[in-house]
Amino acid sequence: MSTTVTQTISTTIAGTTISSVLLRTEEISERVSLDMLPGRAGTLSTRTDDDSGILTVLTGHGITAADTVAVFWSGGFVKNCDVTAVTATTITIDLAIGVVLPAVTTAIVVSKQVSYSLLVSGNTLRLMAISCLQRALVDFRSSVPATLLAYDMAANEGRDWISGVDITNPLAGASVATVHVANGGIVAATVAIGLLKSGD
Repeated sequence: MSTTVTQTISTTIAGTTISSVLLRTEEISERVSLDMLPGRAGTLSTRTDDDSGILTVLTGHGITAADTVAVFWSGGFVKNCDVTAVTATTITIDLAIGVVLPAVTTAIVVSKQVSYSLLVSGNTLRLMAISCLQRALVDFRSSVPATLLAYDMAANEGRDWISGVDITNPLAGASVATVHVANGGIVAATVAIGLLKSGD
């Protein structure tokens, strides 16, 4: 049984609203909700080098040396950080991937990365929509695993793609096995992902 999905785009500019409605019909529709624990606010108290340092946070952070975390700050983030040591108020990270760590004393939010299974063949994708009420990392990965597509999403600013609008499919030729998410805010939040796929 096929499913028809409606995407409505509305822009208000110079007192005028410009809108369009796009319809796509395919065999498979899917919606997934990915829960994220609250991130922990703190500072980068020691900057060892571009990809390692020590974060100082409040007690009760719940992060252990077995965790992988993402670190967010105004204007940037790093992911896949190995937690190498923890105390009640400090988290030591290494091998951060992304831009270089910011200056020492920069305010940060650190969050556990959570992995969910999500099987998507990019060539069958006809529509993708992603939303979250808080800042979030959404990282689509192959089975290797390797990042195929990653978004640092601002709060309430989703991402979407729909076929037939002269914008390249961001997952064309890719096979997604998992999606990793991390919370850039300090309140528990959920990432919602909607997918419309052909049965090819």
